[in-house]
Amino acid sequence: MPAEPQHPQVPESRAGSLTLRAAVIGIFCVLGIAVAGSISAMLRYDLIGTGHLPRCALYPVVLIMGLNYALKRFFRKRGLSTIEMLFIYCTILIMTGIPGQQFAEYMYLGLVGPFYHATPENQYASAEHGFTRYISDWLVPSKDPNHPVIRWMFEGLPPGAGFTDIPWGMWVRPLLVWMPFTIGVFFVTMCITVLLRKQWVERERLFFPLAQVPLEAAKTDSAGGPGPVYKSKLMWIGFAIPAFVFLVNGLHAYFPAVPSFNLYYWPNLFAEKPWYVLNALSTHVYFGMIGIAFLLTAEVSFSFWFFYIFDLVQQMVRISMGAPRPWGFRRDQHIGAFITVAAFFAWVGRRHIRDILRNAFGRGERVDDSDEPVSYRFAFFGAVIGFLLICSWCTIFGISFIFPVVMFGWYFLSLIVITRVIAEAGLFVYWMGCWPGDFALSWAGYDNVSDRNMTMIQFIMFHRSDSAANLMPQSLQALKIATEAKMDKRKVFAMMLAAMVIAIFACHVPSLYMIYKHGSPNLGWLTRMVAAWPGQQIQSGLTSKEQFTGGDVGEMLLGAGFTAFLLLMRRQFLWWPFHPLGYVANTTWMFWRYWFSIFVGWLMKVTVTWLGGVKLYRRVYPFAIGLIVGETVILFSWLLFHFIYPIKGVLIIE
Repeated sequence: MPAEPQHPQVPESRAGSLTLRAAVIGIFCVLGIAVAGSISAMLRYDLIGTGHLPRCALYPVVLIMGLNYALKRFFRKRGLSTIEMLFIYCTILIMTGIPGQQFAEYMYLGLVGPFYHATPENQYASAEHGFTRYISDWLVPSKDPNHPVIRWMFEGLPPGAGFTDIPWGMWVRPLLVWMPFTIGVFFVTMCITVLLRKQWVERERLFFPLAQVPLEAAKTDSAGGPGPVYKSKLMWIGFAIPAFVFLVNGLHAYFPAVPSFNLYYWPNLFAEKPWYVLNALSTHVYFGMIGIAFLLTAEVSFSFWFFYIFDLVQQMVRISMGAPRPWGFRRDQHIGAFITVAAFFAWVGRRHIRDILRNAFGRGERVDDSDEPVSYRFAFFGAVIGFLLICSWCTIFGISFIFPVVMFGWYFLSLIVITRVIAEAGLFVYWMGCWPGDFALSWAGYDNVSDRNMTMIQFIMFHRSDSAANLMPQSLQALKIATEAKMDKRKVFAMMLAAMVIAIFACHVPSLYMIYKHGSPNLGWLTRMVAAWPGQQIQSGLTSKEQFTGGDVGEMLLGAGFTAFLLLMRRQFLWWPFHPLGYVANTTWMFWRYWFSIFVGWLMKVTVTWLGGVKLYRRVYPFAIGLIVGETVILFSWLLFHFIYPIKGVLIIE
C-alpha cells in the first residue's frame, strides 16, 4: 500500500515559547538578508532568497541546530528551542523575495529606464507619439535622461564621487509614493492567506511539503540537541550527495581545471517537425526537488511529470496538424484551468466562506476565530479595502478603474491557485502563465485601449510581473508551520508584517548604491536587462493588435472542461491516478526545470513502497530530507563565499 506523507509533530519544550531573543535574531537576519541580498542580486544576480523554500531561511535553522549541538556537548547548555527556530524561519520566510524578484530587482532601474533609453528612433519621448509624457512626475525621480539621478545609474558615479554624492534626495518622493501600492499588494496577499488557512490547513489537511523541511530540521531532542532526523545515517548520506556535487562544481567555478558535474542536460536529438518538441525532455537534476517528490503522495508526483509529457504531446499533435500557434494554447488553457480550479476550491470551502462572511458582517451565528492570526473581520475587510486602495492608486496615476479591478482580480486569483500548487506539490518556483496586464488588455483588445491607459498599465504592472517568489505561498507555509508547532499565530503574523515592511525599506540604500557605484552595464545579467524592459513593453503594447479571439476562448473552455473532468473523476473514483493540479500547473512554461527530478523522486517513492511498504518508506524518509538540506547548506555556503570572494558572473544559481 502506498505510504502517505507524514506530518511531523513538533514537541513542546520548556523553552518552547516565542521569545524576545528569537524576535531579535529574526529581525537581525531580515536586515542582513535585505542588505546582502540586494547587493548580490544587483551586482551578480546571486539570488539568496528566491523560491518557496529559500536557502537564506532554512540555512539559519540548520546553523542554529549546529550551535545547539555545540552548546550541549561542550558547555552543557540549551540553545534555542524548536519553537524559536521556527519563529525565526517564518520571520525570514516572508521577505526572502523582496531583495530580488519580488521588489528590488525590478524597482529602481525600471522607473528610469524608459527615459534613459528614449531615442529619436524609438520615439519614447517624442512630443507627438511618445508615451513618457503619460508617466506621472510623482512616480519617478526625474524624466531628464541627462540628469545625474538617471545618467549616473547607467554610467556610474564620476571619478572622485562617492556615497554622499548620490542624489538620494531625488529618490525620496517616488519611493514614498510607490510604498502604498507595494505594501498594499503584499498586505492584501497576507490577508488572503489568513482567510485560506483554516480551510486548507485544518479542514483539508493539505500536506505543505516545503513546510515539512523546517519542521524536521528544527526538531530537538528532550535535552535540546539535534532531533531524530539528524541521528539518521541515511539523512547524512542524502546530505552528502548534493554537498559533494556542488562542492566540486563550486571549485570548478573558481578553478576551471577542476572537473564538474553537468546537472542540466538538454538532449537536442531532433531537428524535424514535430519531433523537435521532444528536445524539451531535459534531464535537469535538482536534488532538493527529488527529495520533495519523495515526500509527496505518488498520485501527486506522478501527475506532475506525466502532464509535462502530455503537454509536449499536445504540441506535437498541433504542429503535425499545422496549427497556427502550436505553443500559444498554453496561455489560454492556463486561464480556463485556473478559473475552474479556483471555482472548485470556493465550492469545497463554501461553508468556510459563509463563516468568514458571517463574522465579517456580524450576521448569523459567528464562528470562533480567536485562534486565527487576525480576526476574519479584519482579514476580510483588510483584503477588500486594500484591493480598492490598490485600484484607486492606479486610477490616480492614469489607469481607468476597470483595468486594475480586472488585473488584480486575476492576479490574486492566480496567486491563490499557485499557492495551492505549492501547498500540494512543493514546487520551489512557479510563474503564472498569463501576466495580469496581458489578461486585462487581451480582453479589451490592445488597440481599443487609450495610450495613457496602455502606458500606465505596462509601467505599473511591470513591477508585479514576476511571481517566482511571491509572498502568498510563503505566508501560508508560515501559518501552516505555526499551526503544526502550536505557535502563537498572532505573534507570527505580526512579525511577518514587520519583516516585510522592514525588508522593503532596507533594500533602498544598498540597491541604489550598487547601481550608482557600478553603473547598469556592470551589474548582473537580469539587472542590466530590467532597465530596457518597461519601455519595450509599453511600445509593444501601443503597437499591438492582440485581442482574445474565438479560438482563444475555445482553448480556455478546453482547459476549463478538461480540468473539470479531472476534478470530477478524482472526486468520484479512488483509483483515479491523475491529480488535477498536475495538469493545471503544467499550463505554464517552467516545468522543463523540474519534471525529471519529480520523476526520479516519484520512482524512488514507488520503488521503496513496493519493496517495503510504509515501514521502509519511513526509514528512507530522512534520506529525502538530507537531499533537501544538503543542497540548501552547500549552495548557501557557496553564495556566502561568493559574496566575500566574488568572481565574475553568477556562481551557482540553482
